[in-house]
Amino acid sequence: MIKTNLLLLLCTCVLILSCNNNNNNLADQPSTLTKPAVPINPIDDKIQKESALKQFNALEKLLDNQNYRLVKNKDTSYIYFSRVNKFIINIYQYKMIHGDSAQLKLDTIQLNAQNKLIWKWKDTLMELTNATEFAAKFTSATSNNFTIQLNRQTTNILLLKEGNSEPIQLRQTITLSDFLIKSYYDFQHGTKLANEK
Repeated sequence: MIKTNLLLLLCTCVLILSCNNNNNNLADQPSTLTKPAVPINPIDDKIQKESALKQFNALEKLLDNQNYRLVKNKDTSYIYFSRVNKFIINIYQYKMIHGDSAQLKLDTIQLNAQNKLIWKWKDTLMELTNATEFAAKFTSATSNNFTIQLNRQTTNILLLKEGNSEPIQLRQTITLSDFLIKSYYDFQHGTKLANEK
C-alpha cells in the first residue's frame, strides 16, 4: 500500500515537472500567430489620420449622404451613401422589385490600418487618391490601370465612371425613407414620380 502511494506521488511529480518544463520552452519560442510589431511614429500617424479625415469630409460633401438612382441601359438600380462614423461610409446598392428593395449589396468606404481610405467596390479594393466636394478618384489597390471617378455634374446628379467605360449618371432621389414608402405605394397603386421614366 505504501509502495503504491509512493509510486503514485512520484508519477504525479514527474508529470507536473514535465508540464512546467514544456510551458517554459514554449514561452521562449516566438509565436507564429503574431507578427513583430513595426513601431509607428505617433506624430506621423496623427498627421496621416488628419489628412484622411479631410479627404473623408470632402467625399461626404460630394456624396451628400443621399439615395441615387442609377440607370444603365434598361436596368435601374439604386445606391445609398450613408456616413456612419468618422471613418466609415456604408454604400447600399439595391434594386426595387414589387415595391420593395431586393438584391441588396453592402460596400464600405473606410480607413484601413495604413490610414488609407479604401472602397470595397464589387470585391475590388479601391484606394481614394483624391477627393474634393466636386470630384473623387479611386485607384485599384492591385492595379493602377483601373480607376473609379465620381464627378458632380449638377446639385442633383453625379457621374460615375469605371475605368474607360462611359460615365453613368447617378440622379438623386427623395430621402431614402420617403423613397421606400413611395415605391411601395407606387407598386400598389400603379403611380410614379413625375421625374421617373
